[in-house]
Amino acid sequence: MTRAQPAERTSPSPADEAAAGDEPRLLLVTTDDQLRDEIALISAVIGARLECSSQWPAPGGPRPEAPLKARGSQPVRPVAMLCSPEAAATAPTHEPVLLVGRAAGNLWEAAAEHPQLTPVPLPAAEAWLSEYLSSRITEQHRAPVVAVAGVFGGVGCTTIAYLCAAELAVREAVPLLLDACSGPGSGILELVPENSGIRSRRRAGNRRRSGSAADPAADLSGQLDWQLLSQTEGRLSPAHLRTGLPVWEGIAVLTGRTPAPEAQAVLAAADAGRRSFDAVLIDAGHRPETILGLADYLDHLFLITPPCPRGAASARELISQLHRQPGRQPEISVVTNGRAATGWDSAQMQQATGVPVIADVAEQRWLRRSDDLSTAYEMLRSSRGAALIGRLLETSGVTSAH
Repeated sequence: MTRAQPAERTSPSPADEAAAGDEPRLLLVTTDDQLRDEIALISAVIGARLECSSQWPAPGGPRPEAPLKARGSQPVRPVAMLCSPEAAATAPTHEPVLLVGRAAGNLWEAAAEHPQLTPVPLPAAEAWLSEYLSSRITEQHRAPVVAVAGVFGGVGCTTIAYLCAAELAVREAVPLLLDACSGPGSGILELVPENSGIRSRRRAGNRRRSGSAADPAADLSGQLDWQLLSQTEGRLSPAHLRTGLPVWEGIAVLTGRTPAPEAQAVLAAADAGRRSFDAVLIDAGHRPETILGLADYLDHLFLITPPCPRGAASARELISQLHRQPGRQPEISVVTNGRAATGWDSAQMQQATGVPVIADVAEQRWLRRSDDLSTAYEMLRSSRGAALIGRLLETSGVTSAH
């Protein structure tokens, strides 16, 4: 079936990210170029944008040299403010400020004169500074993490996860799609450009329902997959994840040909992804161990099942296992997909599982005949299909209701 492809977007450039207005930012006030370079390196590693100035802005006035971007009429506040010793005297006293510098310099003298500042001697405290700034970023930017799981194989959870990501891309968000059941036979694996033979295309507005063709651009360079990720030492950097992944039709995809990753690897990728993308969608397939391993980290879980007694029993068993686990519980919703058994409908499924049934995906026979997951995008070209996927995104908190 011929499909009008939605335009594809390459990995965001610094200019694109700046325009987004919600990237984590640090403010550094210094005239020390060497210190600026050191903090810039830390910022890049933790996935933050560094704004530098030679002096503190006047109270109530615009920031000099590199003003922080504004979201609407509200200024975006930095997640942390830092300054070197020469700027300590004019540092604001009503907000926490980190005093950074080399211990061999005049750091301690400035700290003694300005006890309201927190001294951070470099390079000795570099690891502490990275951890502290990372925690501040996590507090400010925490994109929702949503998993899509099948109660058994072949119920369409990969299709639903992909459609949610595709709808977010259409809305000009930047979603991360994690393939937690990767390996040979994974539908998401075929979305990666080097596997499908397509070229990257830069989005040129919302072309979903117009059906107009996208303009070809440069090939994608992102090559990060589960195998390469397993060789990464230390904590995964949000910046590394954002710039290293292949992007297909505006969706950053983490998949691979190796066996499905352990829940801990998925968790690490989701943790970095929630600090650098607008939403994290996990295709958990029929892997209960992955869902149980991520349970206290998920914001929402969609269970995909056909409306039938077997599907209800399988969903009920997984929900029971989740409720027996200690710690935080995700919100759970059921999505029915496929032909209903005689006498079974959404109301019957909701009664049998004890959780809300929020959507009923009518059987798409043409989709069952297709070997290409991307043909599922046709659903979004209908008002009913787009509304259905939009309801899932709103229920999970990824988007707000209009």
